[in-house]
Amino acid sequence: MAYDINAIHISGTIQSCDRYDCKTGKSMAKLGVFSWQERMMILAFEDMAQQSFEIVSRIEAKGRVQSTSYTGRDGLRHYGWQVIARELTTNPAPEGGDKREGSQSSLGGAVLARRGKLSDYRPPICDDPTLPF
Repeated sequence: MAYDINAIHISGTIQSCDRYDCKTGKSMAKLGVFSWQERMMILAFEDMAQQSFEIVSRIEAKGRVQSTSYTGRDGLRHYGWQVIARELTTNPAPEGGDKREGSQSSLGGAVLARRGKLSDYRPPICDDPTLPF
């Protein structure tokens, strides 16, 4: 018998960290993680949320994917994905690097320049005519 599994293993660079206290009394950390050319939100609860997260540190998360939606200021409904962490592993930020200038992801070498807002970043466009897509 076949069945579906909701599991994800993601690694990337921490770009933001916000902490909240939930109505249930649990603590929560909401991490914005830049992985390859995507920004993912990772939610960590209880003991994992109490860890010290340093911006531009490397992080690995294992957990499950959950869909999310919200109504923007423009009145439109927006949809996205977030990871509910089951395990988190962090590595320290690179030595000697200026955290404000950016960091390099080990997944393909994408560089995120933090000169403006994270939402201003656009990945380079490949205009190779030999590619079929």
